[in-house]
Amino acid sequence: MALPRAAVRLAVRLFQWLPQRLPVSVGVRRRMLDLAGRGVVLPRGVTVTAERLGGRPSASFEDCDADRARAVLHLHGGAYTTGSIHTHRGFAAGLSAAARVPVHLLEYRLAPEHPYPAAVEDSLAAYRELAERTGSPGRVVLSGDSAGAALALVVARRLFEAGEEVPAGIVLACPWLDLTLTAPSLRSNLRRDAGLWAPGLRDDADAYAAGADQRLPELSPIEADLEGMPPLYVQSAAQDVLLNDAERFVRRAREAGVLAGYRRFEGLWHDFQVATGVSADAHEALGQIAAHIDGFWRGED
Repeated sequence: MALPRAAVRLAVRLFQWLPQRLPVSVGVRRRMLDLAGRGVVLPRGVTVTAERLGGRPSASFEDCDADRARAVLHLHGGAYTTGSIHTHRGFAAGLSAAARVPVHLLEYRLAPEHPYPAAVEDSLAAYRELAERTGSPGRVVLSGDSAGAALALVVARRLFEAGEEVPAGIVLACPWLDLTLTAPSLRSNLRRDAGLWAPGLRDDADAYAAGADQRLPELSPIEADLEGMPPLYVQSAAQDVLLNDAERFVRRAREAGVLAGYRRFEGLWHDFQVATGVSADAHEALGQIAAHIDGFWRGED
């Protein structure tokens, strides 16, 4: 049952934003976020199967009417330091129910224990295995939220540079694409964003980059070469501290001739889509993502 937006905002503040701000270790933050995610009730008819993709733990979320000939690989957010199968299980299950396709949720390695490029390498290996399973990269869509959105773009770029077929399309939900943290919305939305505590992002960026130049396109794909990119669908939220990352990237993509659908949700916060099951806004967002995924395969986007 959907809750009023004010109630959802309060829940997100308590279970998503607050753990980011507490002066605790990254291990404690991970456990807190995992615990919150485990409490999400999944849609009826969606089964969850543990698996491995690219040598890493993964979970397949499959609606009872899912088309098994196709697949979505979702790369979770969490600022490269948190996030797991548990934190994003509601998102993956909700997307499978909406899109009628299996959604595979990868548990890539996290910083600071495993800095860049570990997450990229894990995501690339998982995508290649999933493409092999389905028989064609054209049957796979890449999806990512927040930091996971950046990973999705980097994977697609690596595939193109290697002369391999890119996925049918890419979904970016509230993307974090600039590790240098220069977006004006980081300041203007600082007190409005219920989902992400912006001051903590500097430590996360440093942990992931581990001394590498944070302006590199594989770390900040806001400036990546977009040649060969498949169609994109991007969602942002008006109160997201990372709003400008999404808007700037969409402008660049369109200027480069890349098909890029875009929707900004008013009155909402970073990663609001993760609140599927309790939020009507998240339900609407997943429905639109599902429609664009179908459009990727139909060649309509």
